[in-house]
Amino acid sequence: MKSMVSKGNSRNVRFVRCVLVPVIALAVLSSCAWAQGARTAEWVYNRPYLTWQGDPCTTMTINWHSEEAPKKVEVRYDTEKREGKAKKYAHKVEGKSWQIPGLPDGRFINSVELTGLAPGTAHYFVLTGPKGKFSEEFAFKTIPNDGSPIHFVTGGDQSPSPAARKLCELSGKEAPMFTLIGGDLAYANGDLKNARIWDGWLKNWMDGMVTPDGLLVPMVLAIGNHETNKEIGEQEEIAPFYFGYFPQGGSVFFSRVFGPNLQIIALDSGHIVSHSKQTPWLREQFEKNAGVKHHIPVYHVPFWPSHRDFEGGGSVAGREQWMPLFDEFKVPVAFENHDHTFKRTVAIRNGEKNPEGTVYLGDGCMGVGAREIKNGDAWYIEKASSTQHFWVVDVDANGVSCRAIDIEGREFDQWKTGN
Repeated sequence: MKSMVSKGNSRNVRFVRCVLVPVIALAVLSSCAWAQGARTAEWVYNRPYLTWQGDPCTTMTINWHSEEAPKKVEVRYDTEKREGKAKKYAHKVEGKSWQIPGLPDGRFINSVELTGLAPGTAHYFVLTGPKGKFSEEFAFKTIPNDGSPIHFVTGGDQSPSPAARKLCELSGKEAPMFTLIGGDLAYANGDLKNARIWDGWLKNWMDGMVTPDGLLVPMVLAIGNHETNKEIGEQEEIAPFYFGYFPQGGSVFFSRVFGPNLQIIALDSGHIVSHSKQTPWLREQFEKNAGVKHHIPVYHVPFWPSHRDFEGGGSVAGREQWMPLFDEFKVPVAFENHDHTFKRTVAIRNGEKNPEGTVYLGDGCMGVGAREIKNGDAWYIEKASSTQHFWVVDVDANGVSCRAIDIEGREFDQWKTGN
């Protein structure tokens, strides 16, 4: 039977599909997860995930959750495989443990930062587990600092859905050096009752973000609106999981330099810190790292939306506050999210189509349901579709190359500098 939807109620149908269905699905997921009790925590307890607080070429932060406080928060590591035999690792580093105030299950988050590492080198490690025993051996690789190509994946708006899991698995198969996520990770809304939703997200990540060679893929995480609870207070209260689970230096806007050819700039599109308060810092980052070949920003709310209102507050603020700096410092590409679509803009400079300008790629559909394209006829849209996807990015001294991969693993769009 054909669907019979009149023009008069089509807007309501779109609202149900785009807003109510995802919200209801996440509510059901949260309810089911809580019903399973401690089993959901078993998905993620004593399994490491990686972030950076410092130089990606010489540091790594290893994080894991545990039901109880470890007797000692310690990582032992080496540049050779030791098959999990703790006494054979050449180095050991102690870290710290904390809890998120008010989190119902009272879990402990444990973290150890390794420093002084050799760039572009595989490292093997074990971490302290229950009753003081050490875990199995895991591995990661630092970022090279010799100008060799940098290879990473990026997307946003994930959730703990089966689609997000599949896209994580496809991303891991690309063997990225790291993953860049532009906000809206678990869709837990900064609510402490939603820890089980985070467990689902973390399980997807831990299972999928492993390269074919068995390397864990580090994460660089920008903040989105669904990381926050909209309350008034300290940033750790507004976004308790974002700050409590992911040590990244304690700020919602930060920069990471991946060797001589790439600077990633993570920005907060007004969820905790206003655009205007970040603008002077953004200029400083461009000037401080002027010798780096390519500067690539990532943030949640798009300047150039494919689904939402062009005059939305976050979009207008981004275009007014940050875009002039993107133009001035010749940003080749920026990664946008939030709209739950696939999008590629024309090259834009000074608010106009210009081959010397920035291309904006998005729009955050790495697991959530895809939305319809409402701005497909806008002058700034080169290509857009309702497609779940992620981007594979390669950067070297000569330029930036991006490939869009859909949920079936098919490459369906490409872009590179000089197009």
